Amino acid sequence: MSHTFGTTFNLGTTLVAYNISDVAGNMATCTFNVIVQAAGDTTPPTITFCPSDVTVEVKSGITSAVATWIEPTATDNVTLVNLSTVMSHTSGTTFNLGTTPVVYNISDAAGNMATCTFNVIVTAAGDTTPPTIIFCPSDVTVEVKSGITSAVETWIEPTATDNVTLVNLTTVMSHTSGTTFNLGTTLVVYNISDAAGNMATCTFNVIVQEICLQHTEQSSTHATATSDKAVDGNTNGNYNAGSCAHTRCAI
Repeated sequence: MSHTFGTTFNLGTTLVAYNISDVAGNMATCTFNVIVQAAGDTTPPTITFCPSDVTVEVKSGITSAVATWIEPTATDNVTLVNLSTVMSHTSGTTFNLGTTPVVYNISDAAGNMATCTFNVIVTAAGDTTPPTIIFCPSDVTVEVKSGITSAVETWIEPTATDNVTLVNLTTVMSHTSGTTFNLGTTLVVYNISDAAGNMATCTFNVIVQEICLQHTEQSSTHATATSDKAVDGNTNGNYNAGSCAHTRCAI
């Protein structure tokens, strides 16, 4: 065994292993953790160093690069505690063109966690050409019945290409397809950027409007003129009260 019953363990998590063998040398293993934690510890570790964004520039045509950084560090309010670090990427990893978030989660023995995040940005040197929008939706109109004040609208997402092959384009939009829009006109904006920060923009409107119907009512009221000229200007002796147009929204 790695430890015996009654051993003193420090704060944190320690793996205990028992290897049990028979006379023929066949072995079975039992493993478990001994976890020593401070009672009532609800304070996460304090990040004492977290790297800033890391930018690596490569020549045109190169699609990836190795990025390195100094590892984040942290302290805890409980002395001698073993801090546990789980990261999305390690220093020395190869990153593709574009922006990649790197996350370090640092936990103490009580499970309290602090997080350090930064970006690794791989850019193509000399790239000043923005992406090319190859599809941008036209204005989208949706009609609703009277009394309805909003509607859900969907559309095909804009698409773009870039002059640098295999580049990771980043899209930031004001609204996503499937959003609920209020009555009226709302501007939707998509900003699409390449790894060098060059940006192209796609804009269109979402228009939510009530369905309105128009009908005309003809008056049935007539009068007989008392003079040679009718009150409506006609000489046929008939009075035409005219028509009245009404516009209303459908119910």
